[in-house]
Amino acid sequence: MHAFKLSMTAGAACSAAPPGATISGMCLVNDDDASLARDAALLALNSLGFESCTFLDVAKLPASPDLSRYNDAMRQAYEDARREGVAVMLYGPDAAG
Repeated sequence: MHAFKLSMTAGAACSAAPPGATISGMCLVNDDDASLARDAALLALNSLGFESCTFLDVAKLPASPDLSRYNDAMRQAYEDARREGVAVMLYGPDAAG
């Protein structure tokens, strides 16, 4: 599984923020191939209405991470990604719309 730290710009169809707003977030993708994981992240973000995305950092998670070290939101996102393939966590606007 890969974890991507992101900065995303909301498009007109985005329900998470007004168009043009910048949102920080993370995307977990249950794929060992970094290139395929990145593509899956972009597809997920596009489906949520983000018009652009900057990948700020990436980490490959261990096969069996210690989930007790994760907060509730991260633990839920990890489980969602294991089950559904991709999970997106949004942190909030970086700057006012």
